[in-house]
Amino acid sequence: MTAGGSVETFVIPSSNGLLQRMVEALVSRLCAGVAFEVTPAHERDECGAIRVTRVDTGRWLCVMPEGAIEIEMPMVLGEGCASVLTPGSTVSDFGHALETLGESGVVFVPEDLVHRLAEAVVAGQRRQPPDLRRSSTAQAPRLTYREREVLRLVVAGQSNTEIAETLTISTHTVRSHLRSLAEKLSACSRTKIVAHARRLGLDEATGMNTAP
Repeated sequence: MTAGGSVETFVIPSSNGLLQRMVEALVSRLCAGVAFEVTPAHERDECGAIRVTRVDTGRWLCVMPEGAIEIEMPMVLGEGCASVLTPGSTVSDFGHALETLGESGVVFVPEDLVHRLAEAVVAGQRRQPPDLRRSSTAQAPRLTYREREVLRLVVAGQSNTEIAETLTISTHTVRSHLRSLAEKLSACSRTKIVAHARRLGLDEATGMNTAP
């Protein structure tokens, strides 16, 4: 993947020793020349995922635990992740993911993960009661004040970084609130969080609460 004997450099966090070594070994195997810059664990990797960034392009991929796919994958893709993998992804998939880091605007997700996410979305829809669209706020889950603030900004289209800046909190905290919202609203993505909140008539999702 390198030309003329040049060395590709990747930034990798020291957030998970075993997973870090596995990813480093795969990258080294798939790249003719490679170097690593190990940094402290990134705040976004708290779910056990590991993020690998190619220095010359700034593009990154995420290797996350199998159990985090349904909630975390839509979120990291929304943040600009170029590829999502799991420890069980094939060597071929890792190769495609690394190639994607050198191609601007290209996103690669293995077919099996796409199917899993689609199945999770369908399953989530089936779990919703048939009268969800007629649900009142009395049936809505109880959200904290901060969760409502985050929901309002998600509805407004803000990214995690923008939400963090608006509320003067870390992106780590934003992601924690998003995971909580996803669980309480039985949603598997930001889009579903907004859709379910609107169906439940939550003020932050319907525009009734526009406080700064």
